[in-house]
Amino acid sequence: MTIDDRSIAVAVPSFQRKQKAHEAGKGTGPSVDKEQRVGKPAHQSVFVMVFGLLILGGSFAYSIHGLNRLHTRIEANRSFVDSLLVLSGFLKDEVEVKDREIQVLRSEKEALRKSLSRVSAAISGEGNPALERAVANSLPLLARVNLRGSVNPLASIDGDKRLYSFALWLEIPQEVRQEIQFVEYEFNHPAYRHERRRSSNLSDGFRIVYIGSECVRSVTVRLHTHGNEISSLDFDLCRAVGW
Repeated sequence: MTIDDRSIAVAVPSFQRKQKAHEAGKGTGPSVDKEQRVGKPAHQSVFVMVFGLLILGGSFAYSIHGLNRLHTRIEANRSFVDSLLVLSGFLKDEVEVKDREIQVLRSEKEALRKSLSRVSAAISGEGNPALERAVANSLPLLARVNLRGSVNPLASIDGDKRLYSFALWLEIPQEVRQEIQFVEYEFNHPAYRHERRRSSNLSDGFRIVYIGSECVRSVTVRLHTHGNEISSLDFDLCRAVGW
């Protein structure tokens, strides 16, 4: 082998090694870039997923807080309703007690009126006008007047209820007519709650009229005198008109 042949033999392996290295380098570069390009979307997807989970968790926590507040309000309202039910039951019992007391007082008043009528009849039988006047003047004002009532159906109808005209007035003896200044009527009925009527017309017995579909069973009547005295009694209008 000559010198030129040895040079060629040495150069060929060197060239082959460079060629392989170059080809290896060409193959590695694009693969790394591809992996980097694939890695970026993967990182972005993880970030979006984590961010979405954070938003979802915050929304869930806020919903739980809102539900807890709503539950607290519901419990408070439930306690309030329970208190109202207890109070309603207590008030119902009180109303029933007062109704019984009113019935007892009405019975006692009626018994006293009948007793007074018998005494008056006995005194009248004696034929002594002076004694009659003395006894009459000694009686309280309420014992010397009589409450009256009337009812008349009207042609008009309120929804499915017929309307009526109710009237109240006093029958007053001549000797006490000038004592009364005016009369006040208070209706103790849910449909006329806190409603009061007032009359100062002596000529018609302090008459008042109201229109309604229901009779008022309890009417508080107050007689105001010129001497600033007030006499009160309870009047059952329904009983008076035969309702």
